[in-house]
Amino acid sequence: MEIGWRLDRRSWGFGYATEAATAAMRFGFLDRGLDRIISVRHVENVRSTTAVRNRTPAQS
Repeated sequence: MEIGWRLDRRSWGFGYATEAATAAMRFGFLDRGLDRIISVRHVENVRSTTAVRNRTPAQS
């Protein structure tokens, strides 16, 4: 299963990626029973890393 999103730079910094990451991880772990999820981000968007790291199962 693959889930992704792509945001225009003008949309960065509004929390959209955090909201999407939270929903995608919840769906993957809880609804689909996945044991791991791999995230890929645009290297210039450091906030994307934070969005995903802040949504780890231990913290969600």
